[in-house]
Amino acid sequence: MTIANKPVAATAALMMVLFLLVGWYETHFFLLHFFESLIYLVIILLLFYLEDRFGYILGLLVPAVWIVLNIATGQVLFGLRDLARAITLQKVGNPVGLLSGFILLAGILLMVLCWRSLRREIVGTPYLRSTVLVGVAITAGYYGILIFWFVRSIPR
Repeated sequence: MTIANKPVAATAALMMVLFLLVGWYETHFFLLHFFESLIYLVIILLLFYLEDRFGYILGLLVPAVWIVLNIATGQVLFGLRDLARAITLQKVGNPVGLLSGFILLAGILLMVLCWRSLRREIVGTPYLRSTVLVGVAITAGYYGILIFWFVRSIPR
């Protein structure tokens, strides 16, 4: 068997590794980051088993929702700040912020790659609507569970 789109699979693997590294640095939230990384394994498996249309739509929607959630919580600014410090060879105060900046860049790259593949292979076919609806449902359910679990884990 072969993987349908190797650049998309490699970028999804990079995202998975980056989330696991963030979980290694933030041990209190390891399970959250572990479960954040699992969806990228699902994307790779979908590409491996040639269900590439679902892999592409998840690769487009999942990083987009992650970016929106991090913009809403203000975490993107920390990631961009630490990424800019690393680029200018200054001391990075928090490695989680640096990894967050790399996740942001890898997420944008994954979205672009998936959009190009989705547009090339799926747009214009009768499968587009069902692919988008299934992708939206999976993404909403995935992040709904993660957010619910995260809110419940905060000590009161």
